[in-house]
Amino acid sequence: MGMGDGAITKILLQDAKLDVTGIDNEPKMIEQARKALRASIASGRLTVVLDDALHYLAARPQHSLDIVASGYVLHNLTANYRERLYDEIWRVLAPAGLLINADKIRPARGSPSRGAELAARTVSRCAWELRAR
Repeated sequence: MGMGDGAITKILLQDAKLDVTGIDNEPKMIEQARKALRASIASGRLTVVLDDALHYLAARPQHSLDIVASGYVLHNLTANYRERLYDEIWRVLAPAGLLINADKIRPARGSPSRGAELAARTVSRCAWELRAR
């Protein structure tokens, strides 16, 4: 979700077992991603979709996705939209599915390093789970 210029999508595509659908609602970002990831599109491993994330997910069947990944997107959304988006993510994820959310984490007051530590552990665990599949 929110594939932007394709930087995170490129990382996901390093795993040869994954086929990826990248979604963004900004035509300029889609254009940049298509240029950067031309070979993956040509090979059939990457599908690029110009759409709103909530709209795209709402059209997917329940439990139809193994992984939903987002990088630096969710913090930009309104609380109401983000809540509805999470509802759709949980609906479309397969029972053993994985949500990867690489985003900003606001540290708790008085413990600025706690947020960074939690983020690092979360990203490490997600990366390990992704490799384990």
